[in-house]
Amino acid sequence: MKTKIFYLFLFCNSLLFSQAFKNPPESCSALSQSGAFVAQSNDASAVNFNPAGLIQIKNGEFIFGFNFPYSKTEYTYFAGKEENKYNFAVLPYFYYVPKLENDGFKFGIGFNSPYGQSNEWSQDLVRKWNYQIPYYSSMQTGNFITSFSLKLTSDFSIGFGLNYTYNRLVLKNLIFIPNPGIETIGKMDVNGYSYNGTIGVLYKKEKLSIGTVYRTGYSVDYHGTCEIFDSNYPANIKVDFPDRINFGIAFYPIKNWKIEFDTEYYGFSSVKSIYVDPGFIPSYEIPKNWKNIYNFYFGTEYIKNEKLKLRGGIAKLNSPIPEETWEPSLPDADTFIISFGTEIETKIGKIDLTILTSIPEKVKKEGNYEGIYQSRGFFFAVGYKKEF
Repeated sequence: MKTKIFYLFLFCNSLLFSQAFKNPPESCSALSQSGAFVAQSNDASAVNFNPAGLIQIKNGEFIFGFNFPYSKTEYTYFAGKEENKYNFAVLPYFYYVPKLENDGFKFGIGFNSPYGQSNEWSQDLVRKWNYQIPYYSSMQTGNFITSFSLKLTSDFSIGFGLNYTYNRLVLKNLIFIPNPGIETIGKMDVNGYSYNGTIGVLYKKEKLSIGTVYRTGYSVDYHGTCEIFDSNYPANIKVDFPDRINFGIAFYPIKNWKIEFDTEYYGFSSVKSIYVDPGFIPSYEIPKNWKNIYNFYFGTEYIKNEKLKLRGGIAKLNSPIPEETWEPSLPDADTFIISFGTEIETKIGKIDLTILTSIPEKVKKEGNYEGIYQSRGFFFAVGYKKEF
């Protein structure tokens, strides 16, 4: 029993929780403005960002696209430098708003991937870190959305959304057994789903737009297997995801130029611990003690003519992970974002292109993870928009 508890201690202390690595905004309209889109929300991606904005769509609209993220972390320590390995990822999104005769009511559906990506360190580094983190960790998320909007007055609308979220975690650990002094690999593969809701409001005048959105928090009960020594055990994990509040205000100095400022509250204090039940020994909780954070966004869009829009933005994202629970499987840090993008109208529809870079602060650690961690992220997105 003591040996089994030792296995569990190693496995549980290395569980990934990729929530702080949320994926970039799930449309080119928002991504190209670094996420400053809550007060604008004037295309079909309002299904996700602010359902109250759907009321602005006069006809029907269909959007789909792909985000291509790439990021890495360089680790510098006394013996040299190493980089973690990020697998190539493709994050699709789509939004559809049908044409309705009633101008006071709109609805739409959508799909995106708000959390995810994967991370892999060398097994030699995991040995250096006393086997405390996984050498491979992955999160995959699919979010299905249904939203609708009601016009309450000529300037004011309200919207509601329901989200069904499917989530999968895969973790591979290198485990050392002191007696008889051998290594083995433990793999946990679990999945789960949950529901949460969204409510948004939008006040829109000719030169001013104000929007706010509240997304409820939710819990995911993951079920799957824990594989050790060619034996499978029923595994369960429970994670509490945070609620979120976004507020945005947009100004229109001239008709074809928008400037928007957004702020975002994330209730990450919900992540006090992660519950784990590997099935063959008593359950365990991993302390996290994350903190609530505020993020800040600035974005602009300039409509040059009927066929061309130019966009840009910057953002400051704060890490919720405190010093005492930080570890390299999630090398999170306060981050600065810069983005640029364009929308071009063609004979077959509108093409969106976006480039974004993220510049996290350096993290200097002592103890088991001693060294300097420097991350970089790059995102390219392409989208297609068709009105009908």
